[in-house]
Amino acid sequence: MLDTRNSLTYLQPMHDLESDNYVDGSSNDQNDENDEKLKMLYKEILDYFQKYEPFRNSDFSTTHLANALHTNVTYISKSIKFNANTNFTTFVNKYRINLVKELIDNNVLEKHSLLYLYTSAGFRHQSTFNKVFKQIEGVTPTEYVKVKAENNTYAQDEKQLSEKI
Repeated sequence: MLDTRNSLTYLQPMHDLESDNYVDGSSNDQNDENDEKLKMLYKEILDYFQKYEPFRNSDFSTTHLANALHTNVTYISKSIKFNANTNFTTFVNKYRINLVKELIDNNVLEKHSLLYLYTSAGFRHQSTFNKVFKQIEGVTPTEYVKVKAENNTYAQDEKQLSEKI
């Protein structure tokens, strides 16, 4: 028979974000320790994302991240929820959208298609990319590109005008 009494010690209490309390009534010292662990793991997640850009892989998952950071998917999810107040998928998609925006802002779209941009950021399908972009940015990718082009044209006109004066 398997003795599971000690194997449950790794479980952490659930954090109620609205009340900033743990639902199991655990002590504040334990809460503070758990909060600190979640913050430390979140810093590791951010460092990993900045260093390796794993979100560019369309197959990237919580399992991949947990393996890379030598932890488990539950802690990954809890850490992201606790620190960023979002889920893993939205967290990853924000990185992907920010990369696409950076590429657009750096005029990569002049040499490559939007398909190239969103697939290199980790999206597989245009429909998913369009939906996520609209959810995060409030405008479609096409509208974003159009506004950027208009702003660039305006900035160039301003520069030319100031050079003439």
